[in-house]
Amino acid sequence: MLSEEERLRLLISRFDELGEEPTQADLDFFWERREWVMRQEAQVAVAAVLMFLYAEGVPIPRRRLWWQLLQKGDFPVALVECLVNLPAKASRGDLPRPLDTIRGTAAAARVLIACLNLLPQEEVAGLVVNPWRFIVEGEGIAEDEARLKLWQDGALRPVLAFAQSDLLDACASDCVRVTADSPHEPESINCSNFWAMVASGSTGVESGVLVIENLAGRCTVGLDVTSGCPLIVSNDLPVADVVRGIQRILEFRRKNPDDCSVRHDFSMDGGARLTVLSDWGMSWRTSRTA
Repeated sequence: MLSEEERLRLLISRFDELGEEPTQADLDFFWERREWVMRQEAQVAVAAVLMFLYAEGVPIPRRRLWWQLLQKGDFPVALVECLVNLPAKASRGDLPRPLDTIRGTAAAARVLIACLNLLPQEEVAGLVVNPWRFIVEGEGIAEDEARLKLWQDGALRPVLAFAQSDLLDACASDCVRVTADSPHEPESINCSNFWAMVASGSTGVESGVLVIENLAGRCTVGLDVTSGCPLIVSNDLPVADVVRGIQRILEFRRKNPDDCSVRHDFSMDGGARLTVLSDWGMSWRTSRTA
């Protein structure tokens, strides 16, 4: 019989080399031993957390919050794994069981959020936008602005977009500036959509989540939102600004989880920006109202 360590390393190896997911029995087994997982070296613990998050899929797992197993000392490894290695693995087509892009992005985003909770703000933003400095022989990208920009647009932006939409609904719940639902929660299927799906294999409508940003409203967290809320992907802020915004929001919400909206007269005199999020918040359409 395999030991706990042998069983976990075998699962990680098969996930890395084959794209094979752990079974439900594996998930149950290691969740019951999560304190043991936390004691493993960072490379093993981080790989396990990402693998288990991928296997749990989307929407947010309600029973097992694997990202909570990460600790401050795991930060450098976790950052490289979630922003560099997992996106690269998800883009490979040569695995016997190719990874699902959305599930890989979800796992990476949730580990990134955990990373942003682990260290003080001033230490993190620069590392997130350029984790290549942690990688042996990564200087070719870390010090090349053009190559770094290509990686940020192709790998970092999608992970940030999923993280933004993961936090959007909860942060908007007591915000007078932004009104939004989560694009990561399952939606009920009404009768007409159900019968259309049975008949044609499609609901016949494009699903989406409406986000309304009152451009005259104040940010509950106290952010400078002159260029828009950092949790709304259509605002297209620089990646460093998005990272700093997410971390400020996480820091504020640790102390003030809800019911903290700024009290003032509600006004739409400054206009509003409407965004429709689809494809798990990874695609959007936006327009501004006067």
